[in-house]
Amino acid sequence: MFERGNQRFRPPSSNDMSWSNSASSKCKSCGGRYSLPCILALLPRYEVCEKLCGIFFSTVFPLMPVLHLLDFTHNFRTFWEETGRVTGHDTNISSLLRRKPSFICLLSSILFASLATASPSRVADIKDIDDDQSATPDKMYFMAMVTATLTGFPRRPSLDTLAAYLIAQSQFVREEDFADAPDFISTAFRVALGMGLHRQLPHAGFSVAELETRRRLWWYILHLDIMSSASSGLSPLFIDDKMANAEMISQYDQRDGNSEDRSNQIDVRYFVASKRYDVTKRIRGIIRSHFEDAFKSPEQVRDVAKELQEMTVHINTTVERLLERGSPSSANTVPSSKNEVGSIRSSTLSPKFDRVWKIDSEATDREVAGYCSWSALLLHLMVHKAFGVLYHPIFRDPVMTSDVQLRASAVKHAQAFLQIFMRVCDDPVSEPFHWMYPGTYQPLQAVALLLADLLQRPWSDEAQLSRGLVDAVFEIYHVDQGMVCRNEPPKRNLSPSGKEAWSMLARTRKRALERIGQDSHVFFPQRLATSEFCICGERVSGQNSPRDNSDAESRTQSPRGPWRDEFATTLNSDTLGEEEQRSTASQDDLIGTNNFDWLEWDSSVGPSMGLMS
Repeated sequence: MFERGNQRFRPPSSNDMSWSNSASSKCKSCGGRYSLPCILALLPRYEVCEKLCGIFFSTVFPLMPVLHLLDFTHNFRTFWEETGRVTGHDTNISSLLRRKPSFICLLSSILFASLATASPSRVADIKDIDDDQSATPDKMYFMAMVTATLTGFPRRPSLDTLAAYLIAQSQFVREEDFADAPDFISTAFRVALGMGLHRQLPHAGFSVAELETRRRLWWYILHLDIMSSASSGLSPLFIDDKMANAEMISQYDQRDGNSEDRSNQIDVRYFVASKRYDVTKRIRGIIRSHFEDAFKSPEQVRDVAKELQEMTVHINTTVERLLERGSPSSANTVPSSKNEVGSIRSSTLSPKFDRVWKIDSEATDREVAGYCSWSALLLHLMVHKAFGVLYHPIFRDPVMTSDVQLRASAVKHAQAFLQIFMRVCDDPVSEPFHWMYPGTYQPLQAVALLLADLLQRPWSDEAQLSRGLVDAVFEIYHVDQGMVCRNEPPKRNLSPSGKEAWSMLARTRKRALERIGQDSHVFFPQRLATSEFCICGERVSGQNSPRDNSDAESRTQSPRGPWRDEFATTLNSDTLGEEEQRSTASQDDLIGTNNFDWLEWDSSVGPSMGLMS
């Protein structure tokens, strides 16, 4: 059974984590097979665990809120009160662990995720406070792997072990390798189905915390499924909403036996997650339409684009609310790991990570205000991601791209996606979340779409901006790692196919620049990432600093002034004007040698058969 769990939790081959040095079926202390007391001996001291949990709930949890925070905090406090501040091989098994042995699997996965995602400065701070050699990513991952096996995952899963599996495995996911990682997502999906997480079961005897945790796990798995499908081109595991009736996640933590109105306790982490899941529901419908070959004309694409535009209006309302909560001072300051997380030298067992991140409170909490500013960017990014999923598969069809408004809409949304993505990578307020952007997700589809357009229409009105944005991406591109941030970048270990995807884009950029006689070794990046406004004209930041002199430029990139998505807001395509005719590619370009090599692209990001096309 140990070997089975070992394989299920094994990191991808592209990862260089040295966990295998600790991987043994024998405990070094007693010489026997690992048991729960053996695992407790590997656990760091209480002070280190508390600090790492604080980092987790400030950096990882906001992007994957799969737990009931109050319930976890109660279990954390109970465990340490019953165990004591220091664990060892002869530690008595607490009553909590006798009831829920899976709690150690969840705790070790949280510790691993904190160590794997925290910046070097945050980890160094932990080592300064308590030089605990047990607090290493490989040891924490090994703990999670062994305890998952001991508690029977995946054959006998629990909410804790499923959450632990998601938390741990999500640290290895890379967008370039989504086609190679379906086992992780499909395992989580199948386990969730077996546990009935897709069903609303109010009378099944679950506590309030358990019901909410079930919903949060289910919706995060669906979100991960859609993001994976959108990147790899493979079909989602969950297709039809009629297959499930699970309610949307609550925006605050409810308590058992407490019917008080907690609407004033809305946590911005749950609030933003619910909006992200709304967008991925729309993306699922678009992917389904692609696989059903429903887009046979520009008019059919326009109908869906209009629906996305309506969704954008609602998302923009949320973005404005988040920007009001975030403040310029907090957006320009990254919380110090020493000052903001709090001192761990506490005389009582009172974890500090269970506080509510209130969305409507005063902007005095820099951590919450910073997250609000960043999540406004994230929601805007997901809107352009939805448009990208709509346009990317059909952009390879010459008939579709001959529609000027369709092509202009596709290009502008791809440009806007790159602009916001660059800001997410470089803005100081993004530092706590670099593990996911750009650690997990990359702007592959947007770059591919713009390069395809540049090959066919190198002299179009949008070409100069497209080249500048592509150059901005490749300016911070690292060979074999993809696009990374400049300050303390997360290490991105890619598979050979993931590396080839970026190599293919680099070769295509060289071809596109050769068409206009430009040296591909020299970069001319567009500096739009600091603008208060997106290329699409919407406000994405509340900052009003002197560095925002590019605002006017970002909203007036074309002679027509601030861009408006005519394709998504008009019923019929207008007759091509003289200017549009000049910017449209010739028929020779549409069918000639200047096309983007979509077959090579499909081979790089996934199998060449069964993809959206």
